[in-house]
Amino acid sequence: MSTTQYFYIDPKVFLNLPGLFASKRSGVQLVFNEPAYGYVRYLELEGYIPSGFSNFIQKSIQDRIIIYTDDILNLRPYSDSEYIQFFPLSIAKSKSNYPGITLVTDDSIFNDHLPLYNIKTIGSKEFSKKFLDNEIEGPRNNEKESIDLSRKKSIGSKLTFLYGLLVGIFFGFSMFIYHWIILNVNRIVLILCALLLSYLMFVLRDRKRRAYGVAEVVVGFSTILTSFQSISDINASTSSVLSALAGIYVIIRGLDNIDGTMKYSSLNSFWNCFFFRKKKVQE
Repeated sequence: MSTTQYFYIDPKVFLNLPGLFASKRSGVQLVFNEPAYGYVRYLELEGYIPSGFSNFIQKSIQDRIIIYTDDILNLRPYSDSEYIQFFPLSIAKSKSNYPGITLVTDDSIFNDHLPLYNIKTIGSKEFSKKFLDNEIEGPRNNEKESIDLSRKKSIGSKLTFLYGLLVGIFFGFSMFIYHWIILNVNRIVLILCALLLSYLMFVLRDRKRRAYGVAEVVVGFSTILTSFQSISDINASTSSVLSALAGIYVIIRGLDNIDGTMKYSSLNSFWNCFFFRKKKVQE
């Protein structure tokens, strides 16, 4: 009978315990999977964790330090809602191959989902104390790295916001000169430019969701201002009103994209306060 103990690792635990790979004891096997890897990619692309961390995970998988439960690595970034939904489900699917598997996490966000699959959990500190050889040195050595990572997150958040603002201003400014473009530029060229700008915005959305959200907000606001220029007490067209409503919708979509990235931002508390959200009590 095998005495191996399997532990499913929350990606954040890898960040908190950098010595996890080299210090696990005999009989302890770490398990990772595609939703977790996809979430690491999501955090990496959004600038919340250092670039190259996913390559570090891949190397550990190749060296069999980590068991990877799927054959194909899907590099698509995951949103928080997808991660919360599929991560516990994937653990449940692994229980048949890895008996007694336990989730190592400090995040209470899974609490509503884990009981459905009868999944056991253990905190990173308890896991470090019981199953790692350097339970004292690991967290101590990680203190400086955590501080550096927090600083990088803060700087990255500000740069992302500025980047999105500049992109949004660029697209927003184009809204104010659309009359000139329509009147003076060949329609085919105009269509090609619109397709190119749409492509660039989609690339931005996939790689920098918060910057894309900021750009959406600026474009939506510019659309509203442009529409209001066409509205007067004497002559108010339906199309102008609809354009203004479309601008409001674009702003809401932009805020939604920004909101999806704010959970791990240093501005999260201000963001929730601004939108009158109640603070969740962490267990």
